[in-house]
Amino acid sequence: GKLFPVGWYYLLKALYFKRDYKVLDLLLTAVKPEYQGKGINALLFYDLVPIYIKLGFVFGESNPELELNEKVQAQWNYFESEQHKRRRAFIKKITE
Repeated sequence: GKLFPVGWYYLLKALYFKRDYKVLDLLLTAVKPEYQGKGINALLFYDLVPIYIKLGFVFGESNPELELNEKVQAQWNYFESEQHKRRRAFIKKITE
């Protein structure tokens, strides 16, 4: 949508006024390759999870993750989690 002339009202309303949202959409949490494996995700979660709890969120919904991406799957081991979506990629070679 548009922020001006009155879109800012809806933004402020969503951020500061009473809301009944229980599910947080984590969208995309990505780290540059040179920083991967150094605990950046742990720092993000350490800082943000208490804020999310304070705001009243109970559940978090992550972005689509490949089923065999063990590094991404491992970050959810520290939470009570349930996989209810699955993403797979298939390759089929086309020959002439």
